[in-house]
Amino acid sequence: MDYRSQLVSLAETYSAAVGLSEARIANLAKCDSRFFERMREGKGCRVDTMIRVIRFFSENWPNDRVAWPEFVDRPQGTGVAA
Repeated sequence: MDYRSQLVSLAETYSAAVGLSEARIANLAKCDSRFFERMREGKGCRVDTMIRVIRFFSENWPNDRVAWPEFVDRPQGTGVAA
């Protein structure tokens, strides 16, 4: 699974678990509100943006509601076990 699909999957899972739109999640992760829409369109992003978004998810993941997707590597050092 490529990084775009991983980011979109994280957004979809997180959105369903916490009840926020993907546009709002993108803003919370310090991205443009169309970030996940652009990922679905096959457009790319900078490596530092990808890392920031994945770190946002890791640090804010609702572990009590949904498991982290097994096919996405979880960052180390976010205070959450991988």
